[in-house]
Amino acid sequence: MWNRFSPSVDLATVPGGGHYFHQQQPEIVAKILESAASSGPRR
Repeated sequence: MWNRFSPSVDLATVPGGGHYFHQQQPEIVAKILESAASSGPRR
């Protein structure tokens, strides 16, 4: 489903993440996003 929004989609897991994982564990989410952004676009 997510590949409709981007040609490059990866799965990242947040240990112990629940429905509000982005509010409960923002540091982990930030690290995942930083890592994805620093790797640049893939083709």
